[in-house]
Amino acid sequence: MITYSKVAWGLGLLRKVYGSAFPRALPVAFISAMVTLVLHLTCRDYLRDMWVHPYPYSTFSWVVGFLLVFRANSAYARYWEAATGATTMAARLCAATVSAVIFDADHSPKGRRVRGAATHPHLLFRERLLHLVSLLHGLALQNLRSDWDLTNLTKHVQRDAAPDLDPRVGAKKQDFKVGLTDVLVLQSGKRRRRQINRVLPLPVLGDVLQSERDALYQGAEGGSLSSGQFSARAQERVAIVHGWIHQLLRRRVFEGGLEAPAPLTTRLYQELADAMLAYEQLRKLAYLPFPFPTSQMVVVLVLLYAATMPLLVTAWITKAWFASGFCFLAVLTYAALSEVARDLEDPFLYDANDIPCARLQYEFNERLLAEVRGASTTEIPCVLAGDDLLAEVFKAAGLGTAMEEMVIVEEERKKAEEWERERQEQEAKAKEKEEEEARRLQEMERLSTAKEREARTLEAIKSQVRDENKKQSATQELRPSTGSSHGASDGAGPAEPAIAGAANPPAPPSDDKSWAPVGTEQNV
Repeated sequence: MITYSKVAWGLGLLRKVYGSAFPRALPVAFISAMVTLVLHLTCRDYLRDMWVHPYPYSTFSWVVGFLLVFRANSAYARYWEAATGATTMAARLCAATVSAVIFDADHSPKGRRVRGAATHPHLLFRERLLHLVSLLHGLALQNLRSDWDLTNLTKHVQRDAAPDLDPRVGAKKQDFKVGLTDVLVLQSGKRRRRQINRVLPLPVLGDVLQSERDALYQGAEGGSLSSGQFSARAQERVAIVHGWIHQLLRRRVFEGGLEAPAPLTTRLYQELADAMLAYEQLRKLAYLPFPFPTSQMVVVLVLLYAATMPLLVTAWITKAWFASGFCFLAVLTYAALSEVARDLEDPFLYDANDIPCARLQYEFNERLLAEVRGASTTEIPCVLAGDDLLAEVFKAAGLGTAMEEMVIVEEERKKAEEWERERQEQEAKAKEKEEEEARRLQEMERLSTAKEREARTLEAIKSQVRDENKKQSATQELRPSTGSSHGASDGAGPAEPAIAGAANPPAPPSDDKSWAPVGTEQNV
C-alpha cells in the first residue's frame, strides 16, 4: 500500500510513479500517438474522404467506456470487500480471545487477578491462547498473499512504529529492487512474490514453535509427518490451527476453567465461527479472479480502441500535432482506467497497492496485547486490576485533571452507595428487633391468659369440692335423728318428725345407691 499526502492540491502525487496506472498506460498511448502522426502526414486526405461522420465510432467508444467503468467498479468493490473482510476477521478473533480470557479469569470479591505465578493454569491458558490466535491470523494472511514459507513468520517484537506500508522503505537493496519493468508492468511472478514476502514478514506472538512448524509442514504441497500421517497442504494450515484453538478451549473446560454460563460461552464459539467465515470470504477474493471472458473482452476492446482512434483523429483534426496529442490523451485515459481495474481486482497479489498484510498482522498483535493486558507474557507487564483500575489507568496515561476529577466523582459515588447500603442494613436490623419484641409480648400475653384460665378452673374445682363436702356433712347430721324416730313409733304410735322438713329429705348423692330416705320400705 502506498501512502501519500494531500497538501498543495495533491500535486505531490505527481512525483510518485511506482504503483501508478499512468506509467503502465504510457506505452500504448505513445504508440497510438505515433501512428496518428504517421497517418496524418501520409494519408489524411484519403481518410477524410472515407470518414463522412464520426457517429459510428462514438457508439464503439461508448461501449468500451461502459465496460471499463463496469470493470473498474467491480475491481473497486473487490478491493474494499477484501479490506472489510480483513478487519472483520481481526475484530472477531480479538473479541473471541478477550471473551475467553475474561470467562476464565479469577473473579474474587476484590477483583484481584492472580499474579506472579508463572505456572498458574489461567496464565498458561492466556499465553497459549494469545499465541494460537496470533498464529491463526498470521497464517490466514500468509495464505491470502500466496506465501507458503513458514520462515516468513517471525517473532513479534513491540516497537514504537509499525512496519512500513511500502515495502521499499527500510528494505535492503539486495532484497528488494524497483526497476523500470516494475513501473511499466504489473509484477506477480513467484520470484517477485518471494522477494516481497521476505521483506515483509508476518510477526507472531511467541514465535512459531518447532513442533508447530513440523505439524504444519514447511512445504506448500504438504508431506508425511513423523507419525506417518500426511500433512494438509499449506492452504489448510489455518484450519489446523483453528482446530488447535477449539481443543485448547475444550481442555480448559475440563480443567475447571471457562466457568461462564453456557449461553455466554456459546458467544465465544460464535465469534470464532464468524472470524472463519470472514476468512473464507477473503479466500474467495484471493482464489477466484475476475471472470476471464470479461477481462479478455475489456483488454481486446482497449487495444482496438487504441488502434482505431488514430484513424478518427486523423480524419477530423487538421493539425498533426493536435491530432497526435488528442489521440495520446484519449488512449491514455482508457488504458489507465483499465490498468486501475487490473491492479485493484486482486487485493493481495500486487505489492504496490495490495492490502498491507504485514501491517495488519502487527496491529492485530498489538491490539491483542492491549485488550489482554493482564496476560503473563514476556512482552507486557502484569497490571493491577481491581476497584482502583480506573485511577491507575488514568495515572499511567497522564490524562490530566479532568480524568482525576472523574476518579474523585467515582469514589464519591461509591462512598454514597456504601452509606446507603449501611443505612438499609441498620433499618432492616431495627425492624427485625421490633418484630422480635412484638412476638415476645404476644407470647407473654398468651402465657398470662393460660394462667388465668387455669386459676379459674382450679377455683371452680375447689368450689365444687366445698359444695360436695357441705352436702356430705349435712347427710351425716341427718342419720342419728332418723334412728330415734323409728324407736318411738314402735311403742307409742307415730310421732312427729324431729326436724322440720324431714318429710321431704334432700336427694341422696348420685354415687350412694344404698342410702334411702327415712320412713321408706328399705329402712323398715
